[in-house]
Amino acid sequence: MKIVVFSGTTEGRLFSRQLAAQGAEVLVSVATPLGAEEQGRLRGVTVHCGRLTPEEMATLLQGAALCVDATHPYAVDATKNIRSACKTACIEYHRLLRAESPLPAGSMVFPSAAHAAEFLANTCGNLLLATGAKELAAFSGIEPARLFPRVLPTPEGIAACEAAHIPHKNIIAMQGPFSYALNRALLEQFHIRFLVTKDGGAAGGFAEKAQAAQDTGAQLIVLRRPAEQGETAEQILERAAEDREFDGNDPYLRGTYLGVMAHLEEIDALIGRFAKGWKTKRLSRVSRAVLRLGTYELRFAKGVPPVVAINEAVELSKKFDDPRARAFVNGVLNAVKDAPADQTAPEEPVVEPSPAPETDVPDAE
Repeated sequence: MKIVVFSGTTEGRLFSRQLAAQGAEVLVSVATPLGAEEQGRLRGVTVHCGRLTPEEMATLLQGAALCVDATHPYAVDATKNIRSACKTACIEYHRLLRAESPLPAGSMVFPSAAHAAEFLANTCGNLLLATGAKELAAFSGIEPARLFPRVLPTPEGIAACEAAHIPHKNIIAMQGPFSYALNRALLEQFHIRFLVTKDGGAAGGFAEKAQAAQDTGAQLIVLRRPAEQGETAEQILERAAEDREFDGNDPYLRGTYLGVMAHLEEIDALIGRFAKGWKTKRLSRVSRAVLRLGTYELRFAKGVPPVVAINEAVELSKKFDDPRARAFVNGVLNAVKDAPADQTAPEEPVVEPSPAPETDVPDAE
């Protein structure tokens, strides 16, 4: 089974190794030679190096069972392009989440580098910019002599600093993450008054930066992390294990599978809204699969009468799921059938789930 991982991050490297250990054929895509160097070589893992357009991503995804987006949490454009490529290639998309960090008391949080730069332009003192080379342009309104950017040791990183007219003696070209001791040493060496960073979580060494700033008296400034939804490594690994049993050579199964995957977000949105108090990830595996299949046949497949789609789903539920689940499946699918074709979900959820086993509990508020 082939799985494509878009990576270049610490958690992406670890996750690709876990997939390979499960027996998957893993293709890791990284944007830069440094990313390929960090990824290293491992049996069962192939590395593709180079920046890709959405169209090139879709080509790379051909023949894959799953796609895992393990890019940086601030790489919004990359995630958007990967999602688009998965939809084009009809490949199941999963976002590997990096846990957020608790922010120390006294931290200043800004929605973007531009907002932070606007505030800092009216201050005095040196700035350690731990936000990456791509954000340097936002600080163009600040005297370059105040700026001490920490960038990757690549030609692109140095070129970005030179384009921003940063004095060469101010450029810190190093590969992180960095220890508390090194962060503190840099803050003290360059007399830093403000440390500007992203919330890179544990993988990005955020706690070490925050503690060093606190202990040296530097003001910690954090760029707010973009909101997103995703899954843990354990959840995606479990999903990958399920896929190993899929027979991709059967034309009907493959066609239906690809159809469901192509409309998965819309299907899950419908199920989630019509199943009051439930999210698809909290349903039993059988209920989730049956509801996805039934919803696909009702809303997207051609030539399947609604009564047939619902009856088949109910029969599958009776045969393979908890006996109490069939009424729930029947209610949700009838609600999907009756909703207007251009309506993803009703204003109010309409189906209450029947009592279910302890492992299938509604999400708490």
